[in-house]
Amino acid sequence: MKEIVVRIKIDVEKQPQFQEEWRKIQTQLDSQYSKLLDEYKQELSGIA
Repeated sequence: MKEIVVRIKIDVEKQPQFQEEWRKIQTQLDSQYSKLLDEYKQELSGIA
């Protein structure tokens, strides 16, 4: 009996579901960053 070995390389980052989830996370991170940046700007303008 012969054994067949198949090797498949899957690039997770190219999968549509990964890309969709990554966009969601990226949007959340961008939003959090912008909010914190605005807060820091306000604090700094209060110091000056």
